[in-house]
Amino acid sequence: MGQFTVKLICRSPDKQIVDRPAKSFAPQPASSQSFIMTDLEEVDFSILHLRKGVPEAFKILFFQYYPEFFSFADMFLQDRLSAKNVTMEALFLLWKKHADFENEKNIKAFLYLTVRNHCLNFIRYLQTNRDGGEYRPSGITAPLLPDAILQDIYHFAAAC
Repeated sequence: MGQFTVKLICRSPDKQIVDRPAKSFAPQPASSQSFIMTDLEEVDFSILHLRKGVPEAFKILFFQYYPEFFSFADMFLQDRLSAKNVTMEALFLLWKKHADFENEKNIKAFLYLTVRNHCLNFIRYLQTNRDGGEYRPSGITAPLLPDAILQDIYHFAAAC
């Protein structure tokens, strides 16, 4: 058996992409090989399963993307409760359209546009309905997911 070189790319704790030095090694027999996923591989794996409609994949991606898009929404709205609602609605819409996304870039672009548009719609609503009332984006409802996953998602969002 020959040697080969592997270059590892992963995310540091502050979510920056880091190139690790390439390592050369000889392959081991199949029985002793182990498989370890990097953060980027886990995202790609989750996207593949998201497209197939696997609820656990949505949960992994929800946990990864929620904090980033919650901060984005909060920047627009300056209201944490409304930012949480807008972010959850955007992520639920992602689940409804789960078969449409091929990679992380597509997902992030969709979420940025969706969160931005929901924030702008919410701001317009507040400007035209000064008497109050609850804002409800059209067509957004809780997704059809197993109860255990929905509970995990709601607890995670409440803790952020």
